[in-house]
Amino acid sequence: MVLYKIKARDLDKIPFALGYADVRLISSKQAQILPNEIDLTTNLTKNITMKIPFISAAMDTVTESEMAIKMALMGGIGVIHKNLSPEKQAEEIAKVKRFRSGVITNPITVSPEFPIEEVIRIKKTLGFKSIPVTEDGKPTGKLIGAISDNDYSEKKHANLKVRDRMSPLEKLLVASHMISLEEAEDLLLENKMRKLLLVDENGYLRGMVTKTDIEKGEEYPNATLDKFERLRVGAAIGGPGQDLEVRVPKIVEAGVDVIFIDTSQGFSAGVERTIDYIKRNYDFVDIVAGNIDNSEAVKFLIEKEVHAIKVGIGPGTICTTTDVTGAGVPQLTAVYDCVRIGEKFEMPVIADGGIVSPGQLVFPLAVGASSIMSGKLFAGTDECPGAIKEIVDRKGVGHSVKEYRGMGSLEAMLKGSKSRYFQEGMKLEDLVVQGKEVVVPYIGPVAKQIRKLVNDLKFSLAIHCGVRALRDLRNGDAEFAILPRPAYSKEDLFLFERKE
Repeated sequence: MVLYKIKARDLDKIPFALGYADVRLISSKQAQILPNEIDLTTNLTKNITMKIPFISAAMDTVTESEMAIKMALMGGIGVIHKNLSPEKQAEEIAKVKRFRSGVITNPITVSPEFPIEEVIRIKKTLGFKSIPVTEDGKPTGKLIGAISDNDYSEKKHANLKVRDRMSPLEKLLVASHMISLEEAEDLLLENKMRKLLLVDENGYLRGMVTKTDIEKGEEYPNATLDKFERLRVGAAIGGPGQDLEVRVPKIVEAGVDVIFIDTSQGFSAGVERTIDYIKRNYDFVDIVAGNIDNSEAVKFLIEKEVHAIKVGIGPGTICTTTDVTGAGVPQLTAVYDCVRIGEKFEMPVIADGGIVSPGQLVFPLAVGASSIMSGKLFAGTDECPGAIKEIVDRKGVGHSVKEYRGMGSLEAMLKGSKSRYFQEGMKLEDLVVQGKEVVVPYIGPVAKQIRKLVNDLKFSLAIHCGVRALRDLRNGDAEFAILPRPAYSKEDLFLFERKE
């Protein structure tokens, strides 16, 4: 049997398309590199870099604020799904932006007339034990005090106002908003305090630094941060749906860093209109557009001046778009084809879907993808929405599982993803279902999974590719063996499909 092999840069020389299951990596001469020396820094968009090339998918069983927080802390990013009301999606974004900050520039505040029962609600829902008090209750109002759970009893004081129990300004640790983060840390340590409030020369609140946030920064040195040292977060919108002009302003106000125009076919007039709307009104926010699978679509999106392109029609493990519609270029070839055009314009390409094992992570990166979006790799973790369930399989063996479904599944579309599949307004009986609803094994904390994926990828680059950094892998020198048939199929991946 002849081993058919080809360099990553030369995929266009073969007369057929390839998916991830069609290839294996051929080991190159090992360089004197250790896996822990590998640099995985990459571009999410033209303006945003990440320390690891991983994005959690905008799926309603994968990414809300908990997942997005941990993804950003670990060096990647999470994309909040759109099967939420605009208000709820904005709230999830705000949770991420407030979670870790060198300086919190938009803290939760209350006025002195605020009911203490509402302070209690904030503590229970957002976890804030101490809240600054400003004259008008706004985050930029004049600072007059603070109220913490040490100031009130839930049983005795719920019906009182904040002014009745708050701590006055003179009891707080306050400094100029021009202070450096290092100086703020020294002040907190010297005064044995955990919160420092920052004000301007007129006493108006301009920010806040907490000991907790500083400690988190030390624990997660690779975190993906904005210029204010807040965690970065993405959010999906589904194209030109009915709530576009409501949803986008709310998520921008909440602080979203990058908007993902998340459709099943990104080469469309609807996506064009959506890009035009965002760029016309919010040109300071990065845009990722997709999904696409060919070079002509890349040219279209480059002309629209988006900041990154998302590639993948039908490769997802629970996506049935190809089965239902016949559309979808096999993913390895699709990524390669899009990168060939995109790299001329320094356009980052995100490979979305189709990865079923850590060993496949290197494939799209070797043909030039900047990052990888996945639902499958992160499904079943603690941070995914939904409860852990106990089931018994056909052999009578018990398993801990979590639900996982494609955004083209019937249940996901009924909860809000119709516009992603250009089916908004359609009747139930007319919907073209393009996704499965399944259960996947519960695998514990996502941080543990990310560390494993990072280590697996670093090992592949160091030991089998002989490169020191992800950027070096993209030179096209990686070599693939082409298999005579796929090694595994989507059907092997799950315990069983969920049946009602």
